[in-house]
Amino acid sequence: MKFECRVPVGGYRIVTFDERKFFDLQLDPASDDDSILPPANLTEDEQSLLNKWGMRVVPWGDPEVFEHELQEVFEPNSERIRCFDLFDETSTPYLDFANALKTVDGAKALADRFGPLHEGPQFYERWYWVIMEMHSAVAAWDKAKATGNFSRLIQKVGRQARRSIEKHPETVIDASIVLRKDPLSGKARLCIRPSTLLDALWTQLALAIDGSESLRTCVECKKWFTIKADRGRSDKEYCSDACRMRAYRKRKGKQ
Repeated sequence: MKFECRVPVGGYRIVTFDERKFFDLQLDPASDDDSILPPANLTEDEQSLLNKWGMRVVPWGDPEVFEHELQEVFEPNSERIRCFDLFDETSTPYLDFANALKTVDGAKALADRFGPLHEGPQFYERWYWVIMEMHSAVAAWDKAKATGNFSRLIQKVGRQARRSIEKHPETVIDASIVLRKDPLSGKARLCIRPSTLLDALWTQLALAIDGSESLRTCVECKKWFTIKADRGRSDKEYCSDACRMRAYRKRKGKQ
């Protein structure tokens, strides 16, 4: 599987966008195409986001039903980007999300590392829910190992491909499947090319659950890690040498 990360040089900054200013939008009387007049009290950051993304940053729905508030948006610090393959950076990016802090700083650290989650404005709220959903899915995988019941896990992962297409079409999972020539053997090899980082996370998780990886919990830091099928020690207890040494020092200190 291949996916090219396109990370802004210098990472992201956090800007705010007040959804409440868009509750009572008015049509532009001077326009012939039903254009909407933006609110007059937009901040510089809000106007910049509106200029860049148009109405994609404006919430839709009845304000009496949906709770709108100040939204935090990750905006690039530079138009320059650095490109690299996601799986050269980390072997299990879905676990980087599942183990991440469920905070603005935790989400921003992922954005600074991997680039945009999907096309369009990078709302922290959407990053937060992806972190939560990935954590929930891996927890369900962990539980299914013990119980042997994979029904809930299958439903949870499958539901990601059926998310609200009408509301957030950019979050529907999409990945192309192609055959490429292996440079060593010359044989045709399957290559999966996800369209977005979000696609790559869920596609790789599905492949891991299918049997390519074995899920473990580090006895020291309690974070999840995996072992590739038929590789490495089957009794491995620590996610890293750092955790193994930390546990060793604790045992020595108790002697």
